[in-house]
Amino acid sequence: MIKCILTMLLLLSFSSFACKEFTLGDTFPVEDFSDFSYILVVKIDSTIHKESGYMGLVSFDAEVSEQIKGDLNVGDKFSGKALREIAHAVCPVNLKDGESYLLLLNYQDNGYVLSRFSSPVSINNVRFSAYLEQVKNAYNKPFKQDK
Repeated sequence: MIKCILTMLLLLSFSSFACKEFTLGDTFPVEDFSDFSYILVVKIDSTIHKESGYMGLVSFDAEVSEQIKGDLNVGDKFSGKALREIAHAVCPVNLKDGESYLLLLNYQDNGYVLSRFSSPVSINNVRFSAYLEQVKNAYNKPFKQDK
């Protein structure tokens, strides 16, 4: 009986440390783009992921396919890294070589950084086109001044 209880406690303690993937619905989860300096569609040339744990992204090389916000242009190549941040039980980013993504980035400490909270979306996601349209429409909304 004690063995059974200890086993259950052990299993529950491991599950409480597990990360959770973003559940993507019909609406792109980021609404405020003011926190991001770059909104891009990129093709990932290469990645480095951690060898242990959740195999999170360490760094990546990419080429810009579409620029929505920021001073990078189509065809520009750049290197980026995963932002070191408190996880709050959100899984680290995993990018696949050769795949294209909608990325929201910032520039810090002389480099481009990608947050696990920016909801990177693969072009293979069934909602990619809808998300891209939503992001473009939301970012390009005219500024309304308070009266």
